[in-house]
Amino acid sequence: MAPQGTSPAGASPVASARGEATRVAILAAGLSRFTAYGYRRTSMDDIAAAAGCSRATIYFHFGTKEEVFRALAQHQHDLALEAMRAASLAEHADVGARVLAMLEARFGGFVALAHGSPHGAEILAEGGRVSADIVAAAHAQTLALLGATLRAAAKAGELDLKAAGLSAPAAAQAILDGAHGAKTDAALTPDAYRRRLRAVVRLLVRGLSPA
Repeated sequence: MAPQGTSPAGASPVASARGEATRVAILAAGLSRFTAYGYRRTSMDDIAAAAGCSRATIYFHFGTKEEVFRALAQHQHDLALEAMRAASLAEHADVGARVLAMLEARFGGFVALAHGSPHGAEILAEGGRVSADIVAAAHAQTLALLGATLRAAAKAGELDLKAAGLSAPAAAQAILDGAHGAKTDAALTPDAYRRRLRAVVRLLVRGLSPA
């Protein structure tokens, strides 16, 4: 028997594509059920019904509800990091605009998800508990991306990190701390979060700018 969540050896490309499509449908169903019912109240039966498949199909791809949630967390963080990378490469008026776009791309989707669900606070809390390793790995990538952007800005003369007494990683961590602090309220609207982010970036980037 093939390992859980994988296609049997020698499976045709069509079968593999169908398996991946089913997995994507299950994740979409999981997201809809978790946001509607919360993590604790959602069952595998709920996810199967929303996905339009049997329990056996669900369990072929995911052994537990926790595995569904972890796969969703990984997918959401991957999407956000991809968007953040794209924002880091886009043309912006200045480093402040670039950093703001990166932070909005990285965290905006999670704020919208939390705000759009009556169980937003629970989902965020369970995300930290069930997928702590995924969150930590994503944070490390976020820190590296932001640090590289600040380092490049300093090299271009847009920032003076030495005058501020900070390394690029330390400056990136300070900005991320501000971005996280701006979204501590699960009821925060996406627009309100953007306003808070702008204030955080304006304040911190100004402090890192050349005199």
